[in-house]
Amino acid sequence: MTISLFGYLQAAVIGLIVITVHGFLTAFFSHIQGDSTPKDSGMLTLNPVRHFEPIGYILYVVFGFGWGQPIRTSSFAYKNRKLGGIITAVAPVVCGVAYGVVLMLASYGLSSGFHGSLGSAAAFLNALGFKAVLFAIYNLIPVYPLNGHKLLLAVLSPNSAMQYNRMEKILQLVLVLCIFMGVISRIFGMLLTLVGFLA
Repeated sequence: MTISLFGYLQAAVIGLIVITVHGFLTAFFSHIQGDSTPKDSGMLTLNPVRHFEPIGYILYVVFGFGWGQPIRTSSFAYKNRKLGGIITAVAPVVCGVAYGVVLMLASYGLSSGFHGSLGSAAAFLNALGFKAVLFAIYNLIPVYPLNGHKLLLAVLSPNSAMQYNRMEKILQLVLVLCIFMGVISRIFGMLLTLVGFLA
């Protein structure tokens, strides 16, 4: 029971960090391209309260996958709407993978020579880094409010994008069911197994 409770507490803390950083990065990359929408809506911040979304957060803590408060952006502010949309969607994913890998490497350095409190810190950094990488890649799923949704809208024609948006609620429901039933976890588990095998 203690281990289970500790696991949920760690997931709660990691969830706040991972979701907040990812949301900030999405807002940041849109902002630096001339879009004032994220800043005006108060999302260009590392304040976890701004990025907290109850349903997405609970799903993350319980099942390992969820989402934060949607980051509203406007592609009309970009010099190149298509490229700007792609950058806003993909750059946070790349950064999430990068800082996650850095944290895991740092944890290995700490754990190799220390035990006790520093060993616990190393374990936490490793878990945080691993979850940051998973969350970043998971965000490529093309369902609102994940970044994959922004990416798909950036490459679709206006008519196709409009038709896709009409299915938004259905796709969200499918995503929630896939998370709840463990489908997403199994897919990522298989991907990790494949990566380990190839390595």
